[in-house]
Amino acid sequence: MLDAESYALLHDILPAYAPTPEMEPAQARLNAQALGRLLQGQPVAMPTSEHSINAGDHEIAVRLYRPQGTTGGWLLWIHGGGFTTGGLDTHDTLCRRLAKLSGQAVVSLDYRLAPEHPYPAALNDCEAVLSWLFLQADKLSLDPARCAIGGSSAGGNLAAALTLRNRDGARLPIRRQLLVYPSVDATLSSESVRRHATGYQLTAAMMQRYLDYYCGDILDRREPHLSPLFAPDFSGLPTANLIIADLDPLADEGIAYARSLENADVVVGLRIYDGVMHGFFAQAGVLSKARDAQAKLCDALRADFG
Repeated sequence: MLDAESYALLHDILPAYAPTPEMEPAQARLNAQALGRLLQGQPVAMPTSEHSINAGDHEIAVRLYRPQGTTGGWLLWIHGGGFTTGGLDTHDTLCRRLAKLSGQAVVSLDYRLAPEHPYPAALNDCEAVLSWLFLQADKLSLDPARCAIGGSSAGGNLAAALTLRNRDGARLPIRRQLLVYPSVDATLSSESVRRHATGYQLTAAMMQRYLDYYCGDILDRREPHLSPLFAPDFSGLPTANLIIADLDPLADEGIAYARSLENADVVVGLRIYDGVMHGFFAQAGVLSKARDAQAKLCDALRADFG
């Protein structure tokens, strides 16, 4: 059952903005921008810097948030939006809040979106930015020993996939992963997809369309960097903190991912918030549980990084 704040959000606010399965990506992006400004709360003032990374045939825009008193720890935050919406500005307020609450620098990136750029374009962009950040760490006053990667929903997918790719490739010293209701099963085969198929902000039909855009021509959606839940090996991955919304089509796959990490002896902190829907984490302007979840996640980062 929805809590009172989420019920008011669902019935009074979201109908005017929420995307539908039939909505084209361009219109969904406009709606997401307007809704984000309404729900995320007042932005926090802090110094930022803009950067552009050359990725061969395209540039990747990056924004660095540096709260007062930060000592070098940093979080690469990968925004959500169903792989098809979102960018630096739609998640600017959230990144500012995470930086202030954690006391760490936060880095946000403008990865390429589907359907124009299907898998693995977004993941490749995230990897390029991560590599660039480590190469520029001294210049940017970032401590290579205190790096975390996080994201919500589609961003949680990309964060989880990036830690897998990094473990098996570059092996940069990522210390922690922060996953908020991550999309980690592109087959949408968990029970919660059926249990919460409609009625709670994100529907199963919307998620199916997002994944169809992102997967493109990929036939096997169990490919581990597309569906991190199906990775054959979870050992050696960074300490993880997961935030799950219980009224979310993605709830079960997020919990299953946490259990898979635990079974591989990865240290995991799992919090399941009752009475809230997918997307609640960014809605601190209207939801007290969003404010609590942001604080708890940032407390873990502050405790680890100082």
